[in-house]
Amino acid sequence: GCEVRLVNGEIQVKSPSVMMGYCNDPEKTAEVITEDGWLRTGDLGYVDSENFLHITGRIKNLIILGNGENVSPEQLENKLLDHQLIQECLVHGDENIITAEIFPDKTYVNVNMIKDVVAATNHVVNKVNAGVPSYKKIMRVVVRKTPFEKTGTNKIKRNRRCKPEDILSSSVSSISSSETSAISSSDEDSSSVTTISS
Repeated sequence: GCEVRLVNGEIQVKSPSVMMGYCNDPEKTAEVITEDGWLRTGDLGYVDSENFLHITGRIKNLIILGNGENVSPEQLENKLLDHQLIQECLVHGDENIITAEIFPDKTYVNVNMIKDVVAATNHVVNKVNAGVPSYKKIMRVVVRKTPFEKTGTNKIKRNRRCKPEDILSSSVSSISSSETSAISSSDEDSSSVTTISS
C-alpha cells in the first residue's frame, strides 16, 4: 500500500515503491525525502469528505501575494477552462496582481456568433471571480490573438509572457490590491497535516 499525507498543503507519500534517495547525492535527497522517510512530491492537494485525494497544482507555480496569501494558478485555470469559450489560459502574478492570459476558442466563437469576444471573455472571468475569495480574484485579463507557446509535451510554457503584438485586449479589474490585502483566507489552516492511507 501507499500512505499519503498533506503537510502545509503539499502531498507527501510513503511506500516501499518510493525511492530511497539520489545515489551519492545526500543534499538533493534531503530536498525531496523528509527525515521520517516521506517523499515530498511538490504537488498541492486536498482530501475531500469521501477520502479522495485531489491534486490542485504545483508548489513551484504558487503565486505569493504581498499580503502573504498563496494562490494556486492551476485552480483558477481549471475554473476558466470549465467554460467552452476558453481554449487555453495561463494565470500568473505580476506586481501583486493576479493576471489571466486567455486564448479564446475560435470555433466556439464562430459557431455561437459571438461578436464581442473580449466582452464574452471578461464575462467568464467575472463568473469565476464570483466564486472565489477576494484575494484569489483575477484582476487583469489579457485576451490573446494567438495560442500559447508549448513544450515538447504540449504543455504551456509558464515562464513566457504574451508579446504586445499577440494581445487582442488587456484590461484591469476595479478590485484594488489594497482591498485584497484586507481579506483573509477562508481556507483551512495551511499548517495542518492530514494523513490518509490505502
